[in-house]
Amino acid sequence: MPPIVVLVTCTGVGALVLAVNVTVLPVFVKALMPNLNLFSCIMKAFTEEFMARPQTHGMHKTRLYRIWHGMKNRCLNKNTKNYVQYGGRGIAVCNEWLSFMPFMFWAQESGYTEELTIDRIDPNGNYCPENCKWVTVLENTRNRRARSEWKRRTNTKITAEQVQAIIADYKAGMTLKALGIKHEISPAYAGEIGRGVKRVLDH
Repeated sequence: MPPIVVLVTCTGVGALVLAVNVTVLPVFVKALMPNLNLFSCIMKAFTEEFMARPQTHGMHKTRLYRIWHGMKNRCLNKNTKNYVQYGGRGIAVCNEWLSFMPFMFWAQESGYTEELTIDRIDPNGNYCPENCKWVTVLENTRNRRARSEWKRRTNTKITAEQVQAIIADYKAGMTLKALGIKHEISPAYAGEIGRGVKRVLDH
């Protein structure tokens, strides 16, 4: 894969021409983090390069780029067949990950390998660093089965009295799993109710 060449213009540093192989780019940029000024300039330059010419940096051919592109499609493209299960339910991609480069850095730092796939910890939450992890395909399949069962439970109508009981249990320190079992709803739904987030899930 050919190196990515960018022109970096930075206050106090001047103009730099950098040529970096994409496979070592995360390590290279991370090493510059102590110099926040230069780090910000280089991040900006490479991000603009990726967005302007996704075909030239070679990453569009990689599995990681396809994962990122598919993630955005599911949440943002209403013409995608599975949009209704993602963007249609209010699931979004965080602003940071709308650009490929920050997503690539997170993937490298969080243990991504070619055998893993992205998975959301809270199935009703967004695609963001704090709600995503890398799992095997088998683990992802098991999670989907478990979520299907919780989705069935979540479809049960909840009365105002039940909502108050869930909030009381949540404030008392009951775990989300225990809340789900006690009130026959999904742990994620129990968390939403306990925190007072007013939105309908899984419907």
